[in-house]
Amino acid sequence: MEKNYFKDSKNYFNYIDNKLISGIKITKVNELEIFFSDGDIIELDDYIEKSPKEYIIPNYKNESVINIISGIRKNYGYRPLNEYDKSLFNKKYKNIIYLLLDGLGTNILNDSLKEDSFLRTNYYKTINAIYPSTTAAATTSAKSGLYPLESGWTGWHNYIKEVNKNLILFTGMDYYSYEPTGIKVDKLIPYKPYFNDMKLGRIIEPDFKKKEIKFDSLLKRSLRNLEKDRIQYIYYNNPDDLLHIYGIGSKNVKGEMEHIDNLIRDYSNKLPKNTLLIISADHGHTKCSPLNISKFKALNDLLERKPSNDARCITFKVKSDKTKEFEQLFNLLFKNYYILYKSKDIIKEGIIGNPNGIINERIKDFMADYTALAIGDKYFKTVDDDIIMKSHHAGITKDEMEVPLIVIKK
Repeated sequence: MEKNYFKDSKNYFNYIDNKLISGIKITKVNELEIFFSDGDIIELDDYIEKSPKEYIIPNYKNESVINIISGIRKNYGYRPLNEYDKSLFNKKYKNIIYLLLDGLGTNILNDSLKEDSFLRTNYYKTINAIYPSTTAAATTSAKSGLYPLESGWTGWHNYIKEVNKNLILFTGMDYYSYEPTGIKVDKLIPYKPYFNDMKLGRIIEPDFKKKEIKFDSLLKRSLRNLEKDRIQYIYYNNPDDLLHIYGIGSKNVKGEMEHIDNLIRDYSNKLPKNTLLIISADHGHTKCSPLNISKFKALNDLLERKPSNDARCITFKVKSDKTKEFEQLFNLLFKNYYILYKSKDIIKEGIIGNPNGIINERIKDFMADYTALAIGDKYFKTVDDDIIMKSHHAGITKDEMEVPLIVIKK
């Protein structure tokens, strides 16, 4: 029988649904090429790459933002939370600034800037992103010094039992309906800055209510407050925003990175002596395209509620009598793109933090029964809208997990 090609993943999964409902079985899967018992063959013809990407499991021993925070605390005579790089903190600094550029993976740094750029010239080494490699989890760790397992901040949106809905953690908005709920999620899963007991720090972030966010205004705020607040955490939302829209290697991303590079060069020149400026990222980025499973009945009928967390680190609450069926269907169709874990094993293996430490009370709800970690060039779309990400994160590929550590010592 002639093969049928699909350009749209939603129609592709609808076709599979109709086959399964009529009693026809899947006999073989090769990438996203599906063979059925009636001899029919279909293929989703939108590949970026044909095979899984190189991936790594996070290393929290001395290679993440958690360890940087420990070094900062030790610098000011406070108890470090974990191990830290003693060669980085080789002297006592009056001021330490941790500047986080959202999405600036090591691959993005090298692709977007010339070798003689300011940031690449001051490259120190590559470290691991916090996992999940996504902003809600990683920036919370950067501000609190907590693993996602401790803080409870594991992804973009999660199941809040009080309202029986998936809410975007940053805004409290219902992820699936886009309706405001009036809930401030940070009040439900609160955390304190890691420098709270030190009384030295300041968090400098954009005001996202404003239409235009200027990086140079953040740097000016830093300089104005440095004498008073000697520890600073500065966050900027690019290149991440542009990477999602335009993709890796785009002129828009390269132009923004050159602008950022020039601003940081000027900013660094204005910093006083005895200042340590550390620049890194919350996560990297990888090229990918969507798999729209929002209407995939064969999969969604096995779930108690809609999927949550993040597109490339996605959690599933499965009906108690459907777990084997779920595992079989998921692994049959998606094993080249995701590794499916039981969520209890994610915790046990220390992928989201130290399993022998504190576990946030929300983790059981947030991680649900299964967690799928992306290793390929796809991301799950669970909302049927027109938004397409050309580049994404939250998986465990090398591109998403490796971030640069850039160091300027004054």
